[in-house]
Amino acid sequence: LYVDGGDGYAYRDGLYAHRSFVFETAADGARTLRSIAVHANASYAPVNLLERVELLGIGGWRPAAVTLESGGTTSALGFSYNTERQRLVVRKPGVAIATDWSITLK
Repeated sequence: LYVDGGDGYAYRDGLYAHRSFVFETAADGARTLRSIAVHANASYAPVNLLERVELLGIGGWRPAAVTLESGGTTSALGFSYNTERQRLVVRKPGVAIATDWSITLK
């Protein structure tokens, strides 16, 4: 994911965020989606928040709980799962899009 101000050329001075996403399965079966900085600049902090995460094709596996970890704080998140479509929707994580965070499915 690439985010910048959308106007002007401030990106030339490094004022942008570039994120990478990793989806991993732990030995205990928990699955985690992580947002990791590829490029970050402390002077650039966009106000964009993560509104929703949709995971498709995760098999017939339905999590019992979904949690968000960001800035050393963990909180429970609401979610819905459609078995037929194998679609998990996590609504309103509300975390800043340009920060490090992880969403864990257990």
